[in-house]
This record gives sequence, structure tokens and C-alpha cells, in this order.
Amino acid sequence: MGNKELFKTVLFGGFQKEEVWNYMQEVEAEIEGGRQVAERAQQEYAQQLEEENLMRQKLSQQLSDEQERTEKLEEEKNAMESELGTLQAEAESLRAEKAELQTELNKATSDIIAVYVYEQGIINAKYSYSTAVGLFNTVVNIILLIIVNRIAKKAADVSFV
Repeated sequence: MGNKELFKTVLFGGFQKEEVWNYMQEVEAEIEGGRQVAERAQQEYAQQLEEENLMRQKLSQQLSDEQERTEKLEEEKNAMESELGTLQAEAESLRAEKAELQTELNKATSDIIAVYVYEQGIINAKYSYSTAVGLFNTVVNIILLIIVNRIAKKAADVSFV
């Protein structure tokens, strides 16, 4: 817009002071309003930035804690894997020793009830039969314990149960 459209001119080639003054006040008011809006927006953005920085710090702390926890769990896992490897090697050694010492000739006399229960239940997948044999073994052990306890009580007046 040109100046001629905004202001009325006076008779001798100037502008009317009052219109120019009013226009300048309106422009100043618009500028002040824009400044206030910008200041509020800046404050809101500063507050939002501060909140996000706090959130970032919290998340950084959580990340650090989780990394430490992960490292500890990794160390525990490595220790357990090492122990597992040791136990597996020991078990394999015992299997080899058992295979070496136990032949078909002495298998019937060298097996104990626990090994028999294991072989029937785990290896041969006879779960109910294996459970019944294990339960029977437990009942026999309890009966023997009661009998021995009564004998010990009569013989020496000492009771274990």
C-alpha cells in the first residue's frame, strides 16, 4: 500500500498529523501484541525444553541403571554357563565311568531303585509306572524307618521320631 491510500493529505502537500499518529499507535500496539505473544511462546518453549531435559535426564539414569543391571545379569549368565559346562563335563565323566564299570553281567545287581525309576520314567517315558515304583520305594523306606525307630527305642530308650 502506498502512503496516499493510508493517509489523507492536507492542502499544502503534507499528511494529517492525527491520522499518522493514530496509525503509528496502532502499529505499535500490533508490535507490542506480537512481542507479548512471542514472549509467551518463548516462555512456553523454555518450560517445555526444561521439562524435556528433566525427562531426558531421568531416561538417561534409567538407561544407565538398566545397562548396569544388564551387565550384572550377563556376568551371572556367564558364570552359570561356565558352571553348567563344568557340571556337564562332570556328568559326562560319570556316565563314561558308569558305562565302563557297569556291564550287562552286573547291571541287575548294580542298579539301585533311584536309577531304575530314572530309566523307566525319563528314558523309557513310562511316567506312571516310574511314579508308582518311586512311591512304593518311599512307603517301604518309611516303614523301615518306623521299625528301626521302635527297635532303637526298646533297645536304648532313644527315639529319632
